[in-house]
Amino acid sequence: MPDEDENRRVQLLARDIADRELADVTSRLEELTTANIDLQTKLDVADAARQTAEQAKETGDKEFADFKTKTEEDAAAAERQVTRVKAMREAAGHLDDEFFTNEDRLARVKAYTDEQFEGYISDLKATAKPATGDGNQTRQTAMDGSSAAPSENGSGKAPAASAFLGGLRFAAAPGKEA
Repeated sequence: MPDEDENRRVQLLARDIADRELADVTSRLEELTTANIDLQTKLDVADAARQTAEQAKETGDKEFADFKTKTEEDAAAAERQVTRVKAMREAAGHLDDEFFTNEDRLARVKAYTDEQFEGYISDLKATAKPATGDGNQTRQTAMDGSSAAPSENGSGKAPAASAFLGGLRFAAAPGKEA
């Protein structure tokens, strides 16, 4: 029965070789699994860094676009302010320089729409001094009770409120003649 012993020995030897090979393969599998986990972790970190970089780029692009838009708007507003101050000076040259350099006023004027500014210019033109006379006629007549037009008695002096009070007389007595 030497053949049986030999078979047994061969089987034991084969099993021993298989066990060693299995241990080597298992060890290599564990090494590869660990390496795979390390690589997957590095990939996750790299992916997170990529996403952060993309978000930073998007934020930077948006901030740049906002800055560019604001810069263009500021340039247009500055140009509009220069143009509008020039128009204001033409419309109201009788006003002193402080009127045209007041920062609060300039900020408001710069923010006006074109229609609002046109109305503002019309209002400024209305404040201009009259072309004839000394320009103080209205102010003086209101203060001293005189009238810009000659009165019925020709003196140019009339009670300051006579026209106003005369109008009230008709309104005060409805149905009665004054």
